[in-house]
Amino acid sequence: MPPRKILILVLILSASVDAPGQVNTNAATEWPCFKLLDFRGHTAREAAFAGATLYTDQDLLSLGINEDRNYTMGFGIGSTGKYVNRAVPTSWLLWGINCMFGVEMEPDNIYLTKHEILALGSAFTPDKLDTSTVIIGDRPYGSIIALSTRLVIVPFSRVDDSREDDYREGVPNSAVRSELVIGALGLALPGELQAWVHENISNSPEPLGWRNQISDGGELTALLRMAYEYRISDWIRKKWDQDFEPSEPYKKTNHFEATWLVEAYAGYYTNVASGFRGRLGFFRSEFWDFEGGPLNSVAQVTVETADRAEMYLYGSLQGRLVGRNHLLLGQSHDSVYTLEPEAIKRAIAEFHLGLVVSLPLSKMWRIGTGYNYSGRTTEIKGPFARTHTWGSVFLTVGRGPR
Repeated sequence: MPPRKILILVLILSASVDAPGQVNTNAATEWPCFKLLDFRGHTAREAAFAGATLYTDQDLLSLGINEDRNYTMGFGIGSTGKYVNRAVPTSWLLWGINCMFGVEMEPDNIYLTKHEILALGSAFTPDKLDTSTVIIGDRPYGSIIALSTRLVIVPFSRVDDSREDDYREGVPNSAVRSELVIGALGLALPGELQAWVHENISNSPEPLGWRNQISDGGELTALLRMAYEYRISDWIRKKWDQDFEPSEPYKKTNHFEATWLVEAYAGYYTNVASGFRGRLGFFRSEFWDFEGGPLNSVAQVTVETADRAEMYLYGSLQGRLVGRNHLLLGQSHDSVYTLEPEAIKRAIAEFHLGLVVSLPLSKMWRIGTGYNYSGRTTEIKGPFARTHTWGSVFLTVGRGPR
């Protein structure tokens, strides 16, 4: 990656963790981030095995509008728990990366951690599928099969004496999410899965152009994602009610929640984004338990601790500035067809809307399911420019923090 992109990523991520209660400014110097004996990070309130999740994205599920183009299919299966931190080297690497960016590392200051490992796949196609000829100007075929390791760090909040702060000491109100994906572009499996779905489920035309996909035959790729999320709904409530005090996590039923998010990607996607998320219904889970919309194959996780039902609507809206997209422009491997950099849109918008239902299986274990409807403005310029929507369904079984 060019040095200027690395510099931009560092600046964005540094800004994203520069918030009350989130940054230990001496972390990078006090903590030997990659010292061998300290390579594994700390876990807090996390069971050895905390649950499993399964999801699929399909434009076939897009509220009766099967566009069968752009992001046409995704799938994932994963599990959570501190066993990931103990056994998966990429999880140790994520702790070192978080340390480098100044994220809180002191165990006494961390309220909760969540580790997840996820096998995933995604497929992208042009508008016209029943031809093996390259469609000049439209997006190329593209796919990725990968293994994703994810980490969520939830610090206790701190009172900042230099300004008015609406939070009590110790009540968490922010989370840092990080993800490291290692996989391959250009494998045959996604195309074969799409052909099977078309033949056996959707009765759609056979996709004939997969031999023209980006990096056909396979090419190693990787992605790093860093995100910071901050709960703003408590601040909103405080403005309306001066006596409002945030509650301890998981202690009472909430009906409304809103958060602000900023994130950066570097790798096969290189971009930065910011936006808002919200939930409306009845729930005791916290925002760090749930990531609305499996955008870029991020599975939704509904892991709560109360032994009662939850149901809520959620939505999110984000703007994204795009630096590079290897699934449009290609990577280093020679490809039959790629777009030129000037053919892609540098600013796009995305939304997610959905419904989640979560039911107790026992006092600690739960099962959750839901539907997500997503959309994205056009990623390319020219006569083939178009928006796109798709649907997702998911199933999770999990337990709350210890």
